[in-house]
Amino acid sequence: MIAGSTSIGDDVWIGPNASVSSWLTIESNAFITMGSVVTKNVEEGSHITGNFAIPHSTFLNILKKNINEIEGK
Repeated sequence: MIAGSTSIGDDVWIGPNASVSSWLTIESNAFITMGSVVTKNVEEGSHITGNFAIPHSTFLNILKKNINEIEGK
C-alpha cells in the first residue's frame, strides 16, 4: 500500500504486502522486501527489510553483534 505524495525513483523493487508511509522519497535502485513497513526516506541503492524497516546492512550489523554477544566475543 502506497499513500499520499510518495516519490519513487527508477528501478525500485517493492515486495508484496510492503507498506510505505505517506510523503516519503524512495530513491532509485532501492529494494524493499516483502512485508516491510517503511516509515522513513530510503536512500539510493538501499536494501530495506523488516517491520519497522531498516537498511539491510544495519540489520546484518545488529544480527552479527547479537551473535557475537551470545558467543561471548
